Amino acid sequence: MTDPAPTTAPDSGGATTPRRRRWRIRLAALGFFAIAGVAAGEAGMRIFRPLRPPNVKTHPLCWHVHRPDLEIKTTNVDTGAVFHYHTNHFGYRGKNMVEEKRPKDTYRIIFVGASTTQGNGLPEESTFAGIVESELDKRRGPGDLRVEVGNASEFGFNSAAVYSMLVHQVLPHEPDMVVFMCGINDLRMSLATVWDEENHFWPPAAPEQPSFNDWLCGVSGFARGVRQASRRLGLTSTDTDEVGYTARKPIVRGVDMTRGLENFRRYLRLTALACKDSKVELVFMTEASIYKELLSPEEQARLWMKNIGDYGDGPNCDVPEFKKGHEGYNEAARVAAAREGTKLVDLERVVPRDLKHFLDDVHLTTAGNAVAAKEILSVVFGEKPAQRRP
Repeated sequence: MTDPAPTTAPDSGGATTPRRRRWRIRLAALGFFAIAGVAAGEAGMRIFRPLRPPNVKTHPLCWHVHRPDLEIKTTNVDTGAVFHYHTNHFGYRGKNMVEEKRPKDTYRIIFVGASTTQGNGLPEESTFAGIVESELDKRRGPGDLRVEVGNASEFGFNSAAVYSMLVHQVLPHEPDMVVFMCGINDLRMSLATVWDEENHFWPPAAPEQPSFNDWLCGVSGFARGVRQASRRLGLTSTDTDEVGYTARKPIVRGVDMTRGLENFRRYLRLTALACKDSKVELVFMTEASIYKELLSPEEQARLWMKNIGDYGDGPNCDVPEFKKGHEGYNEAARVAAAREGTKLVDLERVVPRDLKHFLDDVHLTTAGNAVAAKEILSVVFGEKPAQRRP
């Protein structure tokens, strides 16, 4: 008996090859259009919204500084009108300050501080530094010095950063006068859980490595556009406030508001010594705020600085306690001015505490800046033009 012939499965390749070919064509087309879409998006972002260098750069001695010769299109926080934020060749506000060293026929004033002094939401001529320059220029007689104001303030600066800016950047420009205001950032930094008393919240020497998403958005305009669109649509939103940290943290009472005061006093003293050594007149200013006993709901809604989070995890402070803490820093400035024999412009006591004069906790509107400028002119110059000390 012979074995039956072995059976073999029929070759099904012929029946399925056309189907596979169709799927391969479809997948190839899909891949092509996906890649073409990403490429078109990338090209569009690079042409119409190119990635520009950051406006602020890290400085090895002064934490961060604005890049020189900037022209940034931005919005007036008071009126909503568009204006151009400029920095001069040294990275400061102050369009009339063009020479590194003070010209012989010029009285040079440089303001140092944080974002309230910087006034980056307002045109230069609406800030108290700009108003002071304009008003002093109007007082000039035929033989008087021309007045030149530079504004070397930077957002987020505390007294340590302001002092470093003063010593390494400002004094080499040979100012006749330095006007110093700081306080609330020292208070806020000292309340963060990561606060380092020895370094006074100086940033680490080695910057942190960016996340993959941040890196990708830094090199790809398309990725940056996708992230911006997802944020606008609320697809990546979290329960955070406008500054970017948790908005609904419970109020914490009994926080030690004096943690950073000793360091603040130390930098006031160092600032005075540095100016005396350079034969530069120093003016200390207290920092005005909207904090008061009874805040309206609209005023309450503007407060954000008591919620410590942008400098590291920290408490959402009780407003009366935070107000008292801020007043302690202003009192330290008053004591320092009396001890060092400098003039004191006490803005805390003259700027009305309402939304006509404040944008939020401490940042001033155009009207608030006008009040501040009037007080600076009155206390420092009286009715006289700027005059160099003998």
